[in-house]
Amino acid sequence: MQIRSHFIAVVAVSLTLVSVSAVDIVAHRGASADAPENTLPAFELAWERNADRIEGDFFLTSDNVIVCFHDKTTERLGGGNLKVSSTPYQQLQSLDVGAWKDPKWKGTKIPTLAEVLATLPADKGRMFIEIKDGVRIVKPLAEQLNQAGVPRDRLAIICFNQAVIAACKESMPTVDAIWLVSTKTYQKMGTASMIKTAKRLGADGVDIQASHEITPELGKALRENGLQFHCWTVNNIPLARHMVKMGVDSITTDRPSVLKESLQAQKPNKHILQHLDFDDQASGPAGIKGRALSGKVLNTGNTLPASGTVAMWYRPSQWYNYQTVFDSTANPDVWELWINKDAQIGFRTTAKDLRITHRLHTVATVNQWQHLAVTWDERSVNLYVNAAPVVRATRKQPSPPSGDFCLGGGHADNTPGKGAWDEVVVFDSVLSVAALKHLMLDGVGGSLADQTKE
Repeated sequence: MQIRSHFIAVVAVSLTLVSVSAVDIVAHRGASADAPENTLPAFELAWERNADRIEGDFFLTSDNVIVCFHDKTTERLGGGNLKVSSTPYQQLQSLDVGAWKDPKWKGTKIPTLAEVLATLPADKGRMFIEIKDGVRIVKPLAEQLNQAGVPRDRLAIICFNQAVIAACKESMPTVDAIWLVSTKTYQKMGTASMIKTAKRLGADGVDIQASHEITPELGKALRENGLQFHCWTVNNIPLARHMVKMGVDSITTDRPSVLKESLQAQKPNKHILQHLDFDDQASGPAGIKGRALSGKVLNTGNTLPASGTVAMWYRPSQWYNYQTVFDSTANPDVWELWINKDAQIGFRTTAKDLRITHRLHTVATVNQWQHLAVTWDERSVNLYVNAAPVVRATRKQPSPPSGDFCLGGGHADNTPGKGAWDEVVVFDSVLSVAALKHLMLDGVGGSLADQTKE
């Protein structure tokens, strides 16, 4: 999308709802928020709650039975201190792995791989088999998957261990093998090295720890290299929405129904005129969520409404006299928000109408993100810092905004801002304090729609 401007166009304006239909919701160890993890009740509950996939952890016992269990020992979930990989299956079967969760699950046993595979519905559903064991499990795993008769395209093996991924692809080339990657590993390796490693292993994709620091470039690079893009483990809606926007194939969660219903229920806010998240940029610093706009001027090509709200995250890079946060192309002294060298924030509509200021020193320092918002109608203007009202002023000679709304100094006579912007939202309504708090903490979402001032 091109932005109408003679300035540098660096961002796509996000006005549409991101589709979640192509993103699978994976039940982490089953519906493990509500049932004991890695048990048949947890997997059955996950299918009841319309999970697209289930994920379970697997070890090989001392007598070559593949069992579903996460920890190396039984201490946390089943009592005692048995090492799963060194214990016979029958001895593990004597343990109760449900009572720790709730008395109603008393008597729940550790299931085998075959029992978990048997929970897959006949006509839908896929499964992530996470290997917690070493390479020794690969041969019996291949044999048991052959015996199970589950179509290969409904299965995928995931593992942190690179040697296991390579061995699985060699032994079971028609079963997807997905390399699990932590945030620490990704930050250490970087995108190029991670992709190079995944391809060397023969992996079909990566399953990365979810983070707001992940940007669209990762998904793009994975696609260009023919690799799948999955993420784990997400239990809050804002992070899930972010990962959907980053282009993941699946999201692993302990709460499959909550996540799926919340993502599908997300509706566009009818009062939003513009939402700039900057995540589609080719480059840029880390923002509150994804990328941020930094050190550039952006003309949005739109005029602010007669009554409305502008809200954004802004990070000053230095105090100097002065830096424009936003303004209008119509005139250097109209509809402008700025910060000066004394860390004072100011806003004016027109010279004849209104000018307000507020000292930021008590709440802000350089290189820290602040949530700034201005609301206005024909009677008054309100300035908010971190969702707290700091100035309210009555308008003297109100007139509607004019010119194009710009970030960073759209008028040639204004000094461009040198900070960073993220999650800039323009509404055609005056938001309440509650709505601004919601926006600051949770971002743009469907529950924001009716929280205008009364």
